[in-house]
Amino acid sequence: MYSMSGFFVEIIPEHVPDDGWTAIAQFSRQRDYRKHDEVPKATFPTNVAYGTRSAAERAATQWAREFVTSSSEVLESSLRLEEAARKAH
Repeated sequence: MYSMSGFFVEIIPEHVPDDGWTAIAQFSRQRDYRKHDEVPKATFPTNVAYGTRSAAERAATQWAREFVTSSSEVLESSLRLEEAARKAH
């Protein structure tokens, strides 16, 4: 898990049969871990593809850093939607 500008990011590598590796980035707010409740998480495909797991993880981590910097409002909206969906159930 990585800490990036108020968010935690978990990189989840996925093997692509006969094609190498890709990864998913799962984001959560750091401040949400202070609560004694379930933490909302937003998951995004990174669209990276590499021959090795470690290369895919490195590329996905860089993608996540750029995503937090350039699209934090999209990330916040996704986390709010996840919170609302949890409260509705």
